[in-house]
Amino acid sequence: MPSRKNTAASAQRRVALVVESSLTVGRQMLRGIAEYIRQTGYWSVYYEPGHIQNTLPAWLENWHGDGIIARVRNRRLARRFAKMKLPVVDILGDVPDTGIPSVQVNNLAIAELAATHLLEHGFQCFGFCGIRGHGWSRQRQDAFKASIARSGYACHVRCLPSFYGKAWYSEVERERLAQWIAGLPKPVGIMAVNDWIGQKVLAACRHVGALVPEEVAVIGVDNDEAICEISDPMLSSIVPRHDRVGFYAAELLDRLMQSKKPSLKKQPSNDLVVGVPSIVPRRSTDIQTITDRDMAEAVRFIRENACGDIRVEEVAAHVALSYSTLKRRFRKVLDRSVHDEIMRVRMERVRELLAETKMPLGQIARATGFRHQEYLGVAFKAQIGITPGQYRKENSRQQ
Repeated sequence: MPSRKNTAASAQRRVALVVESSLTVGRQMLRGIAEYIRQTGYWSVYYEPGHIQNTLPAWLENWHGDGIIARVRNRRLARRFAKMKLPVVDILGDVPDTGIPSVQVNNLAIAELAATHLLEHGFQCFGFCGIRGHGWSRQRQDAFKASIARSGYACHVRCLPSFYGKAWYSEVERERLAQWIAGLPKPVGIMAVNDWIGQKVLAACRHVGALVPEEVAVIGVDNDEAICEISDPMLSSIVPRHDRVGFYAAELLDRLMQSKKPSLKKQPSNDLVVGVPSIVPRRSTDIQTITDRDMAEAVRFIRENACGDIRVEEVAAHVALSYSTLKRRFRKVLDRSVHDEIMRVRMERVRELLAETKMPLGQIARATGFRHQEYLGVAFKAQIGITPGQYRKENSRQQ
């Protein structure tokens, strides 16, 4: 009778993962695969971190195992996988009609959520910036345009070359994107197909002097925190739930490996679509639409300088308006006073520092334009309803 250890070893399945780890999308899918293995699977995993590839990794050429989870990027790869005579599950379904079952994020729901977010902010002009030659980009583009059209608006489209090629974002492409931004009617809400493209759109806005988010609001996809937070301003993004793609891809592969058939042929219409997307709002969409250029510039100036203890007179001087004209037009456009906007921006920063740092309250007061800790405490409770200490206790991410 074999030992318990030998029995377990004989049941262990050898699974290869051909998933990029250079992007947050791939790492999220790997987390989902790992979650499935922890819960139900007993696999020996073969994996090498790296970038997504156009060909099979060299180590996979002579590999002998039981199944593969891979991102099938082109038909040549699909044919190579087919020749291996092993169950294969494709993650994200870049290439249609390959005969390889796939698990995909819900591109329709992602695009509709982006459209709803921008529509709720009052935009009536829209843009979409995608990537040429990728099915998932085209799906998001078509769904976003359709959602905008149902609300009675048109959508301007600009697509960049595939970033898997060499020198994918040349100076020529940078200038073309910047000119596209410059030519759009303002204010405009733009969906970027992913966060990489969203960061490029924001850079193009800076290049042509378009105010974000006052004139151009931008939302990306994937919630790659590193990219979103180095963007200027920080990029709002949709979370597609790629971890669920990984989990269900592992579940599907497990079923295929347990089947007597070496592979499962199925039509693309039967491919699995998973994940309920959500939004992480950041500064790039934190605005109501402002068609008055002077007031948009006033809001931008306040956002950048509120924590420096600016006064209403300084805002008026910056936009070259009289004190009384600024107050009147600001109230008409934004339905609040200039002073209220300054305090709102300061309080937003106070809450951020309370939640994300261990800075003492006195230091936070000085860093956000309040001359005294006591004044900050009174103002904070009046606006938020609780003391700064209570807010930190309930919301701190430093515990």
